Amino acid sequence: MTTPEPPASVPERSFLSALFPLALLLLLGTGWGLSFSLAKIATNAGLHPFGLLMWQAGGGAAIALFFCLARRKLGQFRRANLPYYAFIGCMGIILPSGVIFWAAPHIPAGIQAILIATSTIVTYALALVIRLENFSWRRVLGIVLGFIAVLLILGPDASLPEPGMAGWALFGMIAPLCYSINPLVIDRFRPLRTDSHVLAFGMLLCAFIIITPVALVAGVEFMPGPPWDRVDLAVFGMPLITGGAMLIVFELIRVSGPVYFAMVGYPVTACGVLWGWYVFDERLGPYIWVALAFMLAALALVNLRGRQASSG
Repeated sequence: MTTPEPPASVPERSFLSALFPLALLLLLGTGWGLSFSLAKIATNAGLHPFGLLMWQAGGGAAIALFFCLARRKLGQFRRANLPYYAFIGCMGIILPSGVIFWAAPHIPAGIQAILIATSTIVTYALALVIRLENFSWRRVLGIVLGFIAVLLILGPDASLPEPGMAGWALFGMIAPLCYSINPLVIDRFRPLRTDSHVLAFGMLLCAFIIITPVALVAGVEFMPGPPWDRVDLAVFGMPLITGGAMLIVFELIRVSGPVYFAMVGYPVTACGVLWGWYVFDERLGPYIWVALAFMLAALALVNLRGRQASSG
């Protein structure tokens, strides 16, 4: 009696299950890569970061709320989780986006995208410290290469278009630090039996509640309206990207973990540079291209999987 062959649908299902997180990763990276150029468009027009944060968080919360209602999951929103929502709202929205908005008028969008990629490297370093990941010399080399890439951007006089940009680029490093801490917190303290869309809604809602009084008191709120121009489109685009991105972030971390999620640095970096070139015709200097190569190599080493990586 011969052994029956396994159904053809089994490998297909396995392939699709592996393809799903990759598709989410690419979609997330493309949107986040565009957000640097949108932030630059809005801030170059004189819009204040507080007002942009209010739009970003409020619009994103509305999108997440729609999905929660459509899927009848809003009942999972619990007051006991408010401290969790408030913390990840600050670390995932208010602080990093505020830093990006303030730095956007002063440095090219492509450089911001390269610097943001350091969040992937710092995520592994933090995961190593709290013993979520095993030690690996290969990944430590990736951390070193990422550090060299940052030095190539901040150090040589010929790297940045203007010498005064170095301080703003250094200030912009606060954003990837926040982005590297947030997925670890999301994964470690994720409330049980809570849908990813509900978590995204709670995060964005708390960020909106925190930043709105600040924006209103400062008198920097902004209302898009006719005649429509690319500034209005940028303001509308940021909450769309944020709302969609947060829905993807929680689901991607749930199905793949925070270290796999950290690979978002690849598409974010590549798409951020490409969007900056397309929208602003940015021409990066030779040091920046070398830094980009080092950063991509660092990402490859930090995210490399396999028997060699696991054994160190």
